Amino acid sequence: MQRTYINEIKGKKDVFLQGWVHEIRELAKAKFILLRDATGIVQCVIKQENKAFNNISKLSLESVVSINGKVKQAKLTSPELSIKDFEIEVSNLELINKAETLPIQIFEKDKNIVTDLSTRLDYRSLDLRKKRVKAIFKIQSEISTSFKEFFKKNNFIEIQTPSIISSASEGGTQLFSVNYFDKKVYLAQSPQLYKQLCAISLEKVFLITPVWRAEKHNTIRHLNESRQMDIEVAFNDDMQVMKYLEECVRFIVEN
Repeated sequence: MQRTYINEIKGKKDVFLQGWVHEIRELAKAKFILLRDATGIVQCVIKQENKAFNNISKLSLESVVSINGKVKQAKLTSPELSIKDFEIEVSNLELINKAETLPIQIFEKDKNIVTDLSTRLDYRSLDLRKKRVKAIFKIQSEISTSFKEFFKKNNFIEIQTPSIISSASEGGTQLFSVNYFDKKVYLAQSPQLYKQLCAISLEKVFLITPVWRAEKHNTIRHLNESRQMDIEVAFNDDMQVMKYLEECVRFIVEN
């Protein structure tokens, strides 16, 4: 059976789901798994007569499983987490990979327990599974997608500029030097030179590119590496360019 994502189960009768064990709840006659994939969480119920019933206690949080089951109307035990009004009555459960004891908490029931940042960064791939952290990446994805969509609609051409340069393209900033085949080169602190060279032929260009600034600092807001969303337009004055940017920001926020 073709895999169904959790946000697609509405209107289906039988589903094949794959994802992570977000939470386990065990009762005398039924056991529950909150299954999570990239699109959401759904409650799965394993009844006593199911051959998988006795194996649920062997599962661990964040284990990877496959589940076949029927979509049922249900009053959920965790409506704040799961897709409302539906649950999956499990007919078959397969353990793909059992998770070891987690080094950080994914599902934080106790809000007073906070994992320190250094530990979270050591286990960043697990940290990304938290809803609040995942949301950052979803928002970032929508920002970059909307940025590109807006300028494509306005007949801009997307370009990619070099990140390794032979000399500074802008004054007033320190550069990171790199040994490039026994030659000293630098990480680009701006795409300015290249986008201007493109604009005098292509007229309207845009890009999202990494930039580096080798400047020491004592604040958390100063970035040595960042992603720059940039445009260049020929035959326009500064007011027209700012109008493009204003409309683009509005478009991004609306999306």
